Amino acid sequence: MYYYAVAKKIVLVIDDEIELNNLIKESLIDGGIFVYQAYTIKEGLDYISKFKNIGLVILDRMLPDGDGFDFLKKIRGIGLQLPVIILSVNADENNILKGLEFGATDYISKPFRVRELQLKVNNMLIINNKSEQYVYDNLFLDSKSRKVVVNNKFAFLTKKEYLFLELLVIANGEVISRKNIYKHIWGSLEVVDFHRIDSLVYNVRRKIKSISKYEIKVVSNEGYYIE
Repeated sequence: MYYYAVAKKIVLVIDDEIELNNLIKESLIDGGIFVYQAYTIKEGLDYISKFKNIGLVILDRMLPDGDGFDFLKKIRGIGLQLPVIILSVNADENNILKGLEFGATDYISKPFRVRELQLKVNNMLIINNKSEQYVYDNLFLDSKSRKVVVNNKFAFLTKKEYLFLELLVIANGEVISRKNIYKHIWGSLEVVDFHRIDSLVYNVRRKIKSISKYEIKVVSNEGYYIE
């Protein structure tokens, strides 16, 4: 399924430290940002090749299959100008200047303050986002009007319905867990009521079915995806 995002509140994190990668993901999800995770240069390049919706990359310097600078040089070499934040324990002046010379947007020393990273990511995404529209095959989403359009037929969604459908579209067919859906829409996991999701899914399915062939499908005990 072809997917293109005009607005890019999507971040690719490339770091082989699983706990740190997950920490970054959770902190960005809290701010309404969707996150792809990779652990090697190859996986990162695969994401860049497969998905055209990535708005920013958080890149570790030392990865199992090479130097993060190699990844940076490759994407700059093909003309990709999305922001890249380098994370590294090697944050001396020489390495910082080298990173900037290769096309890094920013260079953050490990260990770092998560809140500082959140703010830098948010600022860069705001600067680079020009609109808030998504296209998934022939399904069009507009966040300002919360309207979904398919072949000139349209339906209006509530704010929460729109956030749910937007999340599925950004995931591009990947399964989104009920936990992540709840956190993305209601902002907290302190008191979780999954009946809210059941009701939300029912309403969005009904509206989407009235104008298109797309289906919101469930994977038992895992979550939802669009097809």
